[in-house]
Order: sequence, then C-alpha cells, then structure tokens
Amino acid sequence: MNRRRLPDDIFRGRRNRPDEKTYRLFIGIFPPEKYINTFRQVIREYDKEKRNLKLIPMDQIHVTLKFIGAAVSENSKNRIVEELNKYQGKFPKPEIKINRVQFGFPHQNDPRVIMLRTEDNATLADLTETTHKFIRDLRLLDTIRWREKNSDEFHFSLARLKDSATRSTGKDVADITTKIKFEAPEPFVPDSMELVESQLTRQGIVYKRLARIKL
Repeated sequence: MNRRRLPDDIFRGRRNRPDEKTYRLFIGIFPPEKYINTFRQVIREYDKEKRNLKLIPMDQIHVTLKFIGAAVSENSKNRIVEELNKYQGKFPKPEIKINRVQFGFPHQNDPRVIMLRTEDNATLADLTETTHKFIRDLRLLDTIRWREKNSDEFHFSLARLKDSATRSTGKDVADITTKIKFEAPEPFVPDSMELVESQLTRQGIVYKRLARIKL
C-alpha cells in the first residue's frame, strides 16, 4: 500500500519572503541543575582533546523531542504554541535517566557529537509521538511533518568536533569515550517542555527559549 504523499514530502516547506522573520525551531526538555555537575565531570575526561571540541554551554544542554523546521514563519510559530497550550497538563510525563556516554550514533561512519544517552523510555517516546502528531496535524507547510531519523535516540549533546578535526581526532575521542565511567544523577521527571529557537551565529549555535508548555 503506497503512503499518501504530503506537500513536504517533495519540498521542505514553503518559500518565505526575503524580509520575513523565520525561526529554526525544535521542542526540547532542559535538565535540572543537579545534572550540570555530571556534564562537567564527563567533559573533563576529554581535556586532551579540548582544542578540537566546541563545548555546548551548560545552560543550553537539552534533550530534543521534535525538530520542527529550519525556516518557520511567525504565524506558524504562534499556531504551534497555541495548539500545544491547549493540552497543557495532559501530556505524558516521562522519567529521564542518563546511562552512558556515546560518541555519535552507532551507524555513523564519521561521528561528530559527544553525548549522554538516556535509558530507553516508552513514556518519553509517547511524549515525542504526541507532540509530533499535534504539530503534524496543523499541516503547516513550513514545518517538518515526518518523523526524523534518530528521533527515538534521546540524548544530551555535550560537545561537537570542530570542523577542522580529522578522522584521527575522532578515533582518539572514541577511544576516550569507551573508558569513561561516571556517577549518574537521580532520574528526573520534567514538568514542562519548551519551544526553542536554534540561532546559527559566528560563535556557534545559540538556543533561545520562546515558550514553555506544561506537561
């Protein structure tokens, strides 16, 4: 049976006017303060390779639930917030626990991201699927309406290899990763998720929280 094609199966969104403000948006969950010490503990293990890494600021580390789109209009952004707010307090509330350090995803030949993976969690997957469905059903042409690759591999990204880093550097980082042991903080149950703008700047990616949705 052939799947019905949606407009964004052919192109990733509508064309915006040159003067129109657009947003690169995703839905994410930010951890409590007690996780920051664990992030610092893990990053210290990579001190020998620090010159080859772009560290993500501690207050910006998060779990991504749903990437919404790279050029979302103001109107679409507002409609998404309005739609999600209708269900405040009725979303699945997952318990999130980190369990290992990982360098990239298993299928990647040239990994670039150091991450802390979370334990498999059916409730977290349900929250992602519910959020995806609400946004998809708005049928906004400037949003991504399919499930993204790796969308169920939840993690906190801690650092990325710099563009100048070689494959040899990647192998060294991978070797360090396999030897890291850390004491995981207690799991947490988030009380909200956030609509976040990902701003691409000369200094790197900056995340700006635009709206909070109670779970």
